Parts: sequence; structure tokens; C-alpha cells
Amino acid sequence: FDTFADHEITNAFQGNLVDLCPVGAITEREFRFKKRAWKLHKTDSVCPGCATGCNITVEHHHNKVERFKPRENQAVNRWWMCDIGRLGYRALNERQQRPLEPLARIKGQLHSAGWDTVYAAVAERARGLGAKGDQVIGLADTQATNEELRLFQSLLGDLFGSKSLFFPYRPADNPPAKNFLHGLISSDRSPNTAGALALGLAGDADDRRLKQALAAGPKLAFLLGSPFAQNGANRDAEIRNAEIRNSVAKAELIVQIGTRFDAWRDLADVILPGYTFAEKAGTFTNRQRRVQRIQPAIVPPETARDQVRILQELMIACGQERKVQDARDLVAALGGPFAGLTWERVGDQGVALEGKK
Repeated sequence: FDTFADHEITNAFQGNLVDLCPVGAITEREFRFKKRAWKLHKTDSVCPGCATGCNITVEHHHNKVERFKPRENQAVNRWWMCDIGRLGYRALNERQQRPLEPLARIKGQLHSAGWDTVYAAVAERARGLGAKGDQVIGLADTQATNEELRLFQSLLGDLFGSKSLFFPYRPADNPPAKNFLHGLISSDRSPNTAGALALGLAGDADDRRLKQALAAGPKLAFLLGSPFAQNGANRDAEIRNAEIRNSVAKAELIVQIGTRFDAWRDLADVILPGYTFAEKAGTFTNRQRRVQRIQPAIVPPETARDQVRILQELMIACGQERKVQDARDLVAALGGPFAGLTWERVGDQGVALEGKK
């Protein structure tokens, strides 16, 4: 912002000044003169920037996301959101680092392939390996929805008898907040850690159980999202993530379902392109164990597929008889602490899970 008296504004909630201004005199430099506000389409969603899960509208035009705006939910963010989350829309318009079609590694190089061809190849290779139980491992990040994580459990458990499903658990270290606004920002930079814990995925701050599973030498690895691919908060965390990737790289088949190229690109044998959170339906569980909906705002690339569809089609290719279901229908099948929930019941304000927060 430029200010009248040139006094710098340094807090992390400057965008809320634009929302509060009654006459439109305060404007966002990020959005100013780029698009007429009345041309924007608005879709209710949830900010994926941290574990708080602030309610937002994804505002878009001509299939391009132009901005995020806070949406009122008195149980979560009231009327506010932080600037970190507000600027998170930028990544949704970036295509250079996004896989747009299935890729399979042939003689060391990734090549484009058709969906049916890739599914058949993965199924054949998995059967050839004969991997079962601890020989199959799954790693998921917590940008994945509850429905995707539940299907990921089914893929590993029902087809391969494996319970080795892990996620990068990084407990939030949030000092006491001075006020409600500052309490909105969580050091847990993912929207669904609580969902992963509620579903029973394994995660340790020191990755102890994951390292034990990797020591057993799994033959087959499935990756959902970009787990352990990000640069850590410090050098030690980066080294730890790299050690995990190097251990997974020893598997004979690595299949990744993701929305961007990351550190797994040079290791994965198959990359299956999924949808971003603004292109799909599903639910996240925030740090207060409140289940909230995300909804498709923009049209995804034609050659990508919804993660819930990919996971179900992989199961079918590997021999399971099932009908592909929409994410909205899968809410009712989550089970456990989610029992009794439906897409309609979650609604636009979310539903808090019972039990310990």
C-alpha cells in the first residue's frame, strides 16, 4: 500500500483495510486496474495456506483466479484473512511447473502417455513385483482432502494389505496470540493435518515410524501430492526430507499423483496429473477439527483428472471391482470420527467433529 503520510504499514493483515474501506478509496496494488470487480465470479471455498482454514471466496474470470477474499464464518475467521493466504491465488495460475498429462519413465526419461496405458502398466508392474504388506508404502501430503486420504488408505490397504501410510507431521508451534487476528496464522502451513490424524494416518515430528518402514526396503511406493518434497524450515529439515526421498528412491516402482513438478520429478516412474484445490470438490479438517468444503471454481486442464477419480481408477486397474464415485458422495463414506457427515450437512459453514481438539 501507498499511504498519505508515507507511514509504512507492516502488519500481515493489510488486505483487510481494502475490505473495510466504505468508499473504495483504499485499493490493493495486487488487483488494481487488472479486472472489473463486477465481472468476477465467486465460489465459496477454504484457504489452503495453513491449518486455520479461513473461509474465502475464490474470485475468477475467464478461467483465471484473480483474487481471494475472506468469507464470513464466525466459528473460524469471522470476517478476516491474512495477507499470506490472500496472495495464495497466484500459484493457481502458474502452469510452467505443472504436469498436464500422464508421464511415464522410459529408459530414464519421462514421456507422455495415455491414462489407460499408464494404469495398465502400473497394474502389470505391481503384479509382477508381488509386493504386499510392508513392501508397499504410501506417502501423502496434507494438501490432500479427507476423501483423497481415505481412498489412499483403501488403495494401500484393500489392494496390497499395507498399513504403511505416512504424512509429514509438523506440529504447529504457535505462540499465544496478542489478539484474534494474529491467532489466525498457524505455523502448520497445510490445510488438512487434522484430517490426516483423524483418519489414522501415521505421522511423527521426527518421522520415526516412517524411517522404520523405509528400513524394511519397500518395493512399491505411492505418493499423493508432494510429501517431503518441500524445502524445510531449516537446514536440518531439508536434510531430513532429502534422506527420506533417497530411501524411497530405492523402491522398484514409484507412482506420484500431483499438481506440480517437485523434488520427486527425478525419482518417480509415473506422474499422474491431478487438480488444484480450486478445481475440485472435497473437504478439509482445520486445526479446530472443523470439516469444511472446497468447491470447483475454475475448469482444470483437460488432460488432468480429479485425484479421487485417479485413485479409484487405479484400484479398478489393479483388480478391484468398484464404481467411480464423486468426492461429494464420498464424504458419507469417510467413517470413523466423520461418521454421519454428508456433503449437504457440512454446508457452507462447516461442521465440528466431536472429540478432543
